[in-house]
Formats: sequence, C-alpha cells, structure tokens
Amino acid sequence: MQAALARRSERGRRAGGVEAIPAKVRSGLRPELREEKETEPFHISKKNEKALFPGRERSMSTPTDEVVRYGDTPDAERSLGRSIMRGMLNRCPACGSGKLFRAFLKPVDHCAACGEAMHHHRADDLPPYLVILVLGHVVVGGFMLTDMVFVLPVWVHLAIWAPITIITALVSIQPIKGGVIGLQWALKMHGFGGHDDEPDDYDTPGRQA
Repeated sequence: MQAALARRSERGRRAGGVEAIPAKVRSGLRPELREEKETEPFHISKKNEKALFPGRERSMSTPTDEVVRYGDTPDAERSLGRSIMRGMLNRCPACGSGKLFRAFLKPVDHCAACGEAMHHHRADDLPPYLVILVLGHVVVGGFMLTDMVFVLPVWVHLAIWAPITIITALVSIQPIKGGVIGLQWALKMHGFGGHDDEPDDYDTPGRQA
C-alpha cells in the first residue's frame, strides 16, 4: 500500500504538486512521505506580477510598427483627389481658399490666402491634349449618332458641332489645367515638394567644355 501511495504521490508531483493525502493515511507512511504536505495553487496578483515579471506585458502585447517614409518631411499628407478637384474649381490646391488663376490661363505665382508657391508648375501642353481627348470622343460620337438619326446636310452639321466644339474647349481648358496643377502639387513634382526644380547638370561622355 505504501508503494501505491508513493507512486500516487510521484504522479501528483509530476503533474505540478503532491496530491492531497488524508491525515490518517499520511500518519502511517514512512517519515520521508509523512513530511510531505499538500501543495496548494499559487496565485499572484496583477500588481505583484508586473513587479516580478516587468517584461511579460510588453512581450504579450502586439507591437505597433511605425510608418517609415523615405525622405519623410513634417508636411501634411497631400490628398490627390482633393488637390485635383480644388484646381479644377480655380482654387489653391493647398488651402482651397485662394484663387489659382489671375488670368484666363495664367496661374498666380503665390496663393493670396496661404502663400503657397504656384510658379513651380509645368502644365505645358498636357491640358490641350486632355481637352482634345475628351472633346474628340464627345463631339465625334455626337456627330455620328446625330447623322444616324437625322439626315442633315454637311453645312448643318458644321453649324451645330463647330460652335459646340469651340465653346466647350474654351470652357473646359481652364479647369483641366487647374486639375493638372493640383496633380503636380499633390505629387510634389517640379519643386512643389520643397526641392530645387532646376534640371540637373550631367556630364556627357566625350563632351568638351
């Protein structure tokens, strides 16, 4: 019986503690087994756990990785869609308050409201190309649909579609150019990001000064 109780005690010790043995049975055991006491669960409060294991809370929590941007600047993030929309509405893409154009197709050098520099833009020929792309589909498509429904002479088509084309082009060229400037400002192109917008000088092999 003592051997059976010893094996039972050993199994309890391996499981995490000595199994509880009644006092009457423990009094009849050998001295080495009689001295063993019942092991009670050990509880640690949260305050003591933080003091005893200071790194446990940090290791169990999921770390938050910081967003790393190469060439990061303290400037606020520039929304692409908002900047294009402000430019199309003849507004400063930075603040949305000041006017973007001082003349029909002449942008201001600096915003009158926030002072943002606008002379960095390089819209060049992109706005006319976009106007041709849009009006080409609209005007040609409208002409072909009209010709399929109504049989009209050529001069009537010219009288209808030529003024529509000219007026629509004049009305849409400024918003499209403003949208292009807003696009360049949002993407920090051509000096809008604070860098030098001058072209870099490269040494051409075989070129003599």
